[in-house]
Amino acid sequence: YLATPAVGQAPALCAPGGLSVRYAETYSIPEEVGQVHGWDSSDPRYRYPANNEVDGLHGGVATSIHQHASGATLYLGSKHIANYDALYLLCLGIGAIVDLTADIIHAPCQDEFPYWRGYPERSTRAGRVMPRGIVPDFAQIRLPEDGWIDFYSDLEAFIDAQLQNGTSTLMFDKTTGCGPIDRELGYCAVGDRPASCGPECEGCGAAACVAIAYRVRKENL
Repeated sequence: YLATPAVGQAPALCAPGGLSVRYAETYSIPEEVGQVHGWDSSDPRYRYPANNEVDGLHGGVATSIHQHASGATLYLGSKHIANYDALYLLCLGIGAIVDLTADIIHAPCQDEFPYWRGYPERSTRAGRVMPRGIVPDFAQIRLPEDGWIDFYSDLEAFIDAQLQNGTSTLMFDKTTGCGPIDRELGYCAVGDRPASCGPECEGCGAAACVAIAYRVRKENL
């Protein structure tokens, strides 16, 4: 958790904290009770169970997309990491975010036409104190998922500027996968939503599209 990698070193020792990062206290409960409510008591409070085929963690593990010559890295992750997991953010050295969770605004009586005025939003997101540390202030660029194609050049310019300045950046969206209860009850099959992701999964929506496009352009793939 607290191991901060040197510049250029992969953050192999950085580990996400699961849902426990949201709570000041943790509780030990019998395994059979946890299973009834859809979580796993192997993490006192709580990691998602083994039917999350990726890593069993609420929010998942951030994925390294591109490392700049400055040593800064672009990561693809989840809103859970960006909003709550202070120690993981610190370990990864995150200093800026690309937030694709903004709501789509429509002109009156024009539901089929997105109203893009005011996007992309460039601002500083205020920090917050969490039970497991402080999520600091972040420079951010923010817009709805559906606007990623229209504003890709803005997103790329923001990421370029942050990485060139040596600031590692986390990108996320609000597309969610199938939660454990959805799968247990048969409400969610492979193909409906990403079945390998948890309810606040990484890389399921527009952030993944931006990540692929960015890597292709920067690494001439």
